[in-house]
Amino acid sequence: MINVSKDNMVKLAYEMYEVVKDFLEGIIHMNWQGPNSKLAMIGGIMINCDKDGTDMFLPLMFELRSMQGQKVVDLFDEAYGPKGSLAFP
Repeated sequence: MINVSKDNMVKLAYEMYEVVKDFLEGIIHMNWQGPNSKLAMIGGIMINCDKDGTDMFLPLMFELRSMQGQKVVDLFDEAYGPKGSLAFP
């Protein structure tokens, strides 16, 4: 059996988040939007727990994008608190 530390599992989860985020950045297109439309993007890590109903979501991104795909507003701090707080790495 392979011995994997909790630290390595945490690092893996964050790396996989970045892989998926980069993939989505590459495939998002805004051709369906009207001239004043915005796209809300929320991303993070699902934390699976042992008991039913105890799974959690660690938000890492919450932003609005314009029709050109550019970030218009970063809503993370307003919704979840500062990223440098104790709750977020």
